[in-house]
Amino acid sequence: MTSCSGAEALRAKQEFEAWSASHGIQISHYHADNGRFAEAVFKDDLRLNAQSIAFCGVNAHHQNGIVERQNRSITESARTMLLHAERLWPEGVSPLLWPFALKYAVHIHNHFSLNDKGLSPLEQFTGHSLLDDVDLTDFHTFGSPCYVLDAAQHVPKWDPRSSLQIFVGFSALHARNVAMVLSPFSGLVSPQYHVTFDDHFQTLNGLRDTTVPESWKDICIHNSTRLKVEERFSQSSNITESGGEA
Repeated sequence: MTSCSGAEALRAKQEFEAWSASHGIQISHYHADNGRFAEAVFKDDLRLNAQSIAFCGVNAHHQNGIVERQNRSITESARTMLLHAERLWPEGVSPLLWPFALKYAVHIHNHFSLNDKGLSPLEQFTGHSLLDDVDLTDFHTFGSPCYVLDAAQHVPKWDPRSSLQIFVGFSALHARNVAMVLSPFSGLVSPQYHVTFDDHFQTLNGLRDTTVPESWKDICIHNSTRLKVEERFSQSSNITESGGEA
């Protein structure tokens, strides 16, 4: 949501329901605070979709305590990630990235905040296991430097001096490992696939000195989405050639 207007609340509701439907879940009831959720435009959409709603008491948000506690956990996580990145890279990261930090905190929470049965919130919601869908190496440090493959060169390669970007999360419209990166020069946020990540902010001192960091080669080898995918395809081919299932 980009504002607290009734139109934005309704748009968020419709997008949430479309995302839920993609996982086979139909929303039939809401439990909400008062305010925008009690407005006619919101209740009209509920009636249109044969949905019901119940409200907390006025100034009694504790009646929706589970959600309020999750909101606090996610907010604290986002604040921690943003402060960590800003401390290590003050030239590139600022509080203006708060919406991205909050969204990434939600993404991490949904995948890794496990209950006593070892299930994540996303698994509890959809009823499906994510063990085969989640690759830990696809997750990276929020606000860290990353470098996009320079395909304009005759021999495409990563160049720390020309392709520096800021990692701000993942695209919701592409494959799960497509990163969203922010250009510190133009302010453009774009989805990128061929990226190498500096999760430990090791390259910044070299960039400040206008030199190629000593760790640059190792970072390209170990933290590249392109190389990791090539390795996965290589392993899959080896299994197929040996007579196993791909």
